[in-house]
Amino acid sequence: MGRKHRNMAAGFHHVFARGNNRCALFRDDLDREDFLARLGRVVRSHHWICHIYCLLTNHFHLLVQTEDESLPNGMQRLNLTTAQSFNRRYGTIGHLFQGPYGSVPVTRPGHALYLIGYIAQNPVEAGLCRTPEEWPWSSHGATLGLRRAPPFLETSWLLGLFGPDAAVARGRLRHFVNGTWSR
Repeated sequence: MGRKHRNMAAGFHHVFARGNNRCALFRDDLDREDFLARLGRVVRSHHWICHIYCLLTNHFHLLVQTEDESLPNGMQRLNLTTAQSFNRRYGTIGHLFQGPYGSVPVTRPGHALYLIGYIAQNPVEAGLCRTPEEWPWSSHGATLGLRRAPPFLETSWLLGLFGPDAAVARGRLRHFVNGTWSR
């Protein structure tokens, strides 16, 4: 039985992957920094727009926008190089990821809004921090202007959903994620 057909169409995609047997993908900050550097290279080389990222211990979430059918190639490169780096660093062999990455096309504004809250709240739900903006391995704090954004992160589309003025939009985004968003 073959793999499921991948949606390769251009557009917005919620992308996620989990560690094999729910084991850690990221054991320390160096693992996370390396992953973000690899993500940046994939975003640049495939001309993606990365709107959101969140790295937890055993999985990650992305909201990326593609202009072509490059999602499978880019994700294959990202996950393969992540697994190779992890195995080399820790002297392990075999699969790092539980299976192929997951991706869901995001075609409705309501779905995008849901994902903004869901991804930002993930580290809070996992007990890693008290508020989403505290988690340093998420784009949420950078989108709120609380820390420097990595070069590959594009925040204007997300902030534009909450208003034309960046300062007002950041306040509305924070309120939405911390106050009104719920699963």
